[in-house]
Amino acid sequence: MPDLGRGIKAGLAAGIIYMLVLIMFALITTSILLQCPYSLGSPNLLTPHIERMFGVTGFPAVILVTLLGTLTYAIIGVIGGIIFGLVYATVHNILPGSTSVFKGIALSYIFWLIFSVALGFISGVIDMYYFFLNFVVIGFISSIVYGFSLGKFWDKFGRKRPVIK
Repeated sequence: MPDLGRGIKAGLAAGIIYMLVLIMFALITTSILLQCPYSLGSPNLLTPHIERMFGVTGFPAVILVTLLGTLTYAIIGVIGGIIFGLVYATVHNILPGSTSVFKGIALSYIFWLIFSVALGFISGVIDMYYFFLNFVVIGFISSIVYGFSLGKFWDKFGRKRPVIK
């Protein structure tokens, strides 16, 4: 029987770390894109829509896009962490690997292939540089961090065994 409570706790903790990694990458890419105003990168794809919706232009629009992205990452980190933690708890015994960390990385690799690569490609991203950077590179790095964290927290929240003396 899967230990769903343990999966929720491990998934939530790993999801928070995942969220922080995504926010860090968002801030880095935004600061780089602000140096290249003609880039088709993440904030600049949404900036015209933000300008129309909120009536702000230029730098404030890019900052608003970054803040909205950060809020999205927070929601993904918490809710996604819980959902993926439940999935991990359910399939833990059939995942490849002998350690929880390796199993977490294996599952996060599968999630990365499905949610970053496949869905990112299907979504029709206009700019291949944006697709490669955000969905492939950043998605892969943050997925590995998530899988590693999930495995570590799975072990941390494991059943406590009495010490035999």
